[in-house]
Amino acid sequence: MLIGAPMLVAVAAILINGRPAALLGLPEYILFRAMRAWFTLESVLTIPINRRAKSFRQPSLSTQSDASP
Repeated sequence: MLIGAPMLVAVAAILINGRPAALLGLPEYILFRAMRAWFTLESVLTIPINRRAKSFRQPSLSTQSDASP
């Protein structure tokens, strides 16, 4: 999951730009993506879910106009 399409795009961008030495920076990029995924997962799992939430009805649209011809 961490080494997916974004990693392939990063490698392609490095190679297309002609800087193969920049491939040495990929381990830091993987670490950054792992930390970002961890914090995202943590924030999603800490969202409180209220099972007794009220449902709000949408106002119905009136087909009759108030103005008389």
